Amino acid sequence: IFARPIDTNVPPVLVPGQRYYLSVENLDPGTSNQFVIQVDFGVKITPLTNAVPLVATNSNQGLFDYYSFNVSSNALGVVFMVTNMSDNLQLVARRAPQLPTRTQFDYASTNVDTLPEVIEITQTSTPVPLTPGLWYLGVYPASTNIGVPITYTIVGTEVQGSVTALTNNVPFDGSITNGSGVAYFSFD
Repeated sequence: IFARPIDTNVPPVLVPGQRYYLSVENLDPGTSNQFVIQVDFGVKITPLTNAVPLVATNSNQGLFDYYSFNVSSNALGVVFMVTNMSDNLQLVARRAPQLPTRTQFDYASTNVDTLPEVIEITQTSTPVPLTPGLWYLGVYPASTNIGVPITYTIVGTEVQGSVTALTNNVPFDGSITNGSGVAYFSFD
């Protein structure tokens, strides 16, 4: 086995299809060092901007298109949607640090045909409640027309606002102007 040191600032040139072995060496035996090691096979993760639709194309070769969405600390919920599909796609979501797969995800929307794929997550959702930070989305084909690219639109939208606590048998008097938003309430 040929070993060569890798400079952490310069990615090595790797030949596709070859097997590579990785090791980490502590050059100072008097100390203990923390490290993180990761192999990235060229996975592209496209960040989404809140409430800004993105038009994309999946190659329909069985591969995922990955997206990230950063949930703010004041979000009450988030809605992820895939719409305007030219063929059948599926949507999965997972709280970082791991990307979702077909079998490992926190949430999935697997509608048939070109029905919109929608995942809504709130602070009380299960199995994983909404928390601030990075969430990953995966879009993958469920089409039988392999090789025919699939166009679609993906969007992530935060639900923001305040929550008014209600008290048993005490009316709350409020108003909402048409189109101005949504009122949120909690009740224990």
